[in-house]
Amino acid sequence: MTRLLLLCLVASTFASSLSSDWAKFNQFKLKFDKFYAPQDEAERFAVFQSNLERVDGLNALQKRDKVYHYLTKFMDLTPAEFRATVLMNVTAVPKRRVGHVANITARAGDLPSDFDWGTKADVVTPVKNQGQCGSCWDFSATETMESVCARAGYKLHKFSEQQIVDCDTNGNDQGCNGGWPDGAYAYVIGAGGIDSESSYPYTAEDGNCAFNPTVESCKITSWEWVTQSEDEGAMQKFVYANSPISICVDASSWQFYNGGVLEASSCTQNIDHCVQVTGWSQQSDQQAWNVRNIWGASWGVNGYIYLQYGQDTCAMAQHVTTPCVVDATTGKMFPPGCPSSPPS
Repeated sequence: MTRLLLLCLVASTFASSLSSDWAKFNQFKLKFDKFYAPQDEAERFAVFQSNLERVDGLNALQKRDKVYHYLTKFMDLTPAEFRATVLMNVTAVPKRRVGHVANITARAGDLPSDFDWGTKADVVTPVKNQGQCGSCWDFSATETMESVCARAGYKLHKFSEQQIVDCDTNGNDQGCNGGWPDGAYAYVIGAGGIDSESSYPYTAEDGNCAFNPTVESCKITSWEWVTQSEDEGAMQKFVYANSPISICVDASSWQFYNGGVLEASSCTQNIDHCVQVTGWSQQSDQQAWNVRNIWGASWGVNGYIYLQYGQDTCAMAQHVTTPCVVDATTGKMFPPGCPSSPPS
């Protein structure tokens, strides 16, 4: 009798857990407009259940009480599927190239505890979505070109990511298979400019080059490293004095991010994604970078993630670049100290 009661209790607990998981799965489908063919639903539910366990395990490892892992639009993907959907495969590509390193002019004493270009008028475009294409390197570059041009006195425009996906044939840049922001800058310089997003809209897939010579007035003339020594203090000073910057990171642990500060212990150093730093902030008792992602505004904190400051979190300080333009008002290079021609 005792054994029978125990079996009944286990069965009841399992049924209750299954019912709870189904409720969460239905909530997930409703929130993110997910629809599956009847033959696929059971498989996606099984992946979802597995990811619920992963989320519980990740949250249990957090050193702080801020829970940051929960339901995201990637809850129905295995780690391999997540990587194939939005991350880059750039294992054979060198992370660094020769280039000028920025002249940092701001002083540490000038820096406030919170600063973000996204809160300033006409410097940062709205959060974008790369879709199922590993074009993050391209978005990181175009978003930073948009911001630098705006800071140099030009009107804020959305630039064409699709032009770079289709037309950049540099050996290290491979459209939806990945690339590097400095390669995107080099392409735009060589092409003589970049179209607007409205003129050459994004399709989230590799296509044939259809470059329109009617390009935006802000011309990219060169690019530079913000740091080549993982100096986050230099990055912070540069952002404050000039503009948002492009970074590349290891985003393999970002699948379920839902808020709070992602700490360095949660990441590896295997770069597979590129994004934009717009500023920094004080989050609870620690300072964090404000990083604008490209998975839509429904992901993370309105499309952003907070990365722990000062620890090279997710390799964020290893591939940090900015484009250079001619200031619309002064005729000088912006950011100040930028080279007027690209590295050879």
